[in-house]
Amino acid sequence: MDNFLGELKRRELFKVGLAYLIIGWFVVEVASEALPTFGAPEWILRALMISVAVGFPVVLAIAWVFELAAPKGQKAEPAEDAPAADDGERVERSSIAVLPFDRFSDQAGDEYLTDGITEDLITTLSHSPYLFVTARNATEKYRGKAHDFAAIGKALKVHYVAEGSVRRLADGIRLNVQLIETESGTHVWAEKFDFNPEDSPGALDNAVRAAASALASKVFTAEVARALKADIESLDAWGLMHRAYFALDCPSKASTEEALEMMDKALKMSPRIAVPHSFKASLLAVRTLSLFSDDPETELKMGKKLARQALALAPHADFSHNATGLIAVAEGRIDDAEPAFRQAREKAPNNPLAIRLLGMARIYNGAPEEGMALVEEAAKLAPRGSSTGFSETWLAIGHLLLGEHEKVLEAAGRAIEQMPDLAVVHIVKAAALERLGRTGEAMAEMKLARNVLSQYPLDEIQDRFRRYSMIGRNRDLFDPLFDALRANEAAIESGKADAV
Repeated sequence: MDNFLGELKRRELFKVGLAYLIIGWFVVEVASEALPTFGAPEWILRALMISVAVGFPVVLAIAWVFELAAPKGQKAEPAEDAPAADDGERVERSSIAVLPFDRFSDQAGDEYLTDGITEDLITTLSHSPYLFVTARNATEKYRGKAHDFAAIGKALKVHYVAEGSVRRLADGIRLNVQLIETESGTHVWAEKFDFNPEDSPGALDNAVRAAASALASKVFTAEVARALKADIESLDAWGLMHRAYFALDCPSKASTEEALEMMDKALKMSPRIAVPHSFKASLLAVRTLSLFSDDPETELKMGKKLARQALALAPHADFSHNATGLIAVAEGRIDDAEPAFRQAREKAPNNPLAIRLLGMARIYNGAPEEGMALVEEAAKLAPRGSSTGFSETWLAIGHLLLGEHEKVLEAAGRAIEQMPDLAVVHIVKAAALERLGRTGEAMAEMKLARNVLSQYPLDEIQDRFRRYSMIGRNRDLFDPLFDALRANEAAIESGKADAV
């Protein structure tokens, strides 16, 4: 009974039934007052009431079959948290159609199960603010046919197609899902999801959610790669966001400045969608955390305003909560940041950025082992298929907090290969070298950090590191390094003076 009621709710038949009852009641009430006035016999009113009663299940049956709640050819409506935008902006989001899944079983009821899984997948995907999802009725004509993906892409105006199958195993059910890029017909990704409905009442829903989350993540990854290859002048707001994504992973002063210019352009193009607001806020936070910002207080104030605007436009989108969390981290409010990152991960369980940021928060909040596990999990989902510069930096920090100094050197070395201009990772590496008794090498790393930020006096570098890097607040770890560097520079200046 619960499954049946859930199916009625999912198909929005309660709305159809309620509307019919209200209209039927109104008709009967009007008839009961009007018919006696015209001398109509009583049987006419009784016949009308019986007709209304008999018509109720008939209307529900018609709505079930033809899904009156979603007219044929209509695009699935975006979730209520999707950014407000005109139709042109919506179409430019990553678009996907879910074709009817194949059924590899003759067991009674499996046809309904397969169709239900297809529809549940469409419904779940439509909740993603990154995606524009084609309604099921528009794809029904492709059932049981050989697929020309390029033709399907043109007909449905989608970049990607998901297809798959459902079949029974000895101990459950297997859901196979594939993602295809329509223009080239290339298989982007494929995976199988096994579940047993008898194990738990929510096993089917969990499998569908996992499949939808993985699809959304893989589409995002593919769109990042597409944007990096495209002519930047051809990109819309969503394309610019995808192209700017790497500045959040491996930031440099130049890359963050370029990415901010992209987001300014995106804001002018599409001021009513949340993406450019949230990504600009995130970039401003990352610039501050990386010590690249020339005016961190002003940029954080601007970022905080943009993050609030993103939340107002898309309160249930993962990127809005990520922006809110990053601003909190840059302002030193790690206790406020972690709940924001948790909400982001709830909205996008397989989004590598959401997982990575939650891992960073756990590292800073006293759970480095848990945090590093999350960062490593995110690396497997990252667009490059490997860890990023920031990921390695957070791993280095986690190992430093655990006293695993050799592992700090390994992670920091990988981070420096990708981000040689990130002063924070040089300082973290210097702290590990100092703990290992390799004082000369530690000083060399501190000098590299000093050179990266040579435009600032040493006292200002130390102050920025303490205020904005989070790990810099561990003064026992880092203040002696700055004192040693200060003494070294003073000795060099003294030597120069003596030479003169």
